[in-house]
Amino acid sequence: MKGNTHITAQRKAQVRHLEQELQVLRRAWYNLGYVPLDKPIRNGWYKHLVLRQDVARRQDAHVFQEILNACARWVWGQDKPMANRRWQHNAKSNTNWQWAGLAYITKERFQALSPRAQRYFVAYEWKWTPWQGSLRRYYCLVPQYYYVTAYAKAYLTHKRVIDSQLQHQIHQLENQLLGNELYAHTQKPIRFGTSKWSRRRTNRQARQRAKVALKMHQLYPP
Repeated sequence: MKGNTHITAQRKAQVRHLEQELQVLRRAWYNLGYVPLDKPIRNGWYKHLVLRQDVARRQDAHVFQEILNACARWVWGQDKPMANRRWQHNAKSNTNWQWAGLAYITKERFQALSPRAQRYFVAYEWKWTPWQGSLRRYYCLVPQYYYVTAYAKAYLTHKRVIDSQLQHQIHQLENQLLGNELYAHTQKPIRFGTSKWSRRRTNRQARQRAKVALKMHQLYPP
């Protein structure tokens, strides 16, 4: 028993060391940055809001444009139908959106607005946390019909700097942490693009499968 405990402690220490080394390599990979392309490359469409034509002719149009600049959210798609689907999805499920294409704003962004633009916002209590207290968000009072949807062409103007040797080192550490000996002691997401939310969803699905298997075992014992 003591031998197993010693082996477990050694593996946990090895995992911590590898995770720290992996974090350093990933930070170096992100810090490589981007370089500009010689010529922009077409890459899909953006769907966004613009001022309606009659509103844009008003004397105070600059106020509504300032509000739009502070609150607008652009949605990208490979083509217009894809941009429309993402737009509708965010409008239904994104809790940071007040309505399609327009989001609630924070106190900092509200204070950066001009006094005339601030008149079109109302504060409300967004949530309360023990370490930050009451957090506010600001709700826009501008009528929704002041804005209409539009499309803009999207372009790739930069490309990421690639370091093949650095990528190889990262993949080596990932594979080592995902090995049979260390995987059980790994506490953090390993692969690029994964998050605690995706792993939590996977764990929930595994628990559901285990519950079904246990129930079937009770109903139909071997």
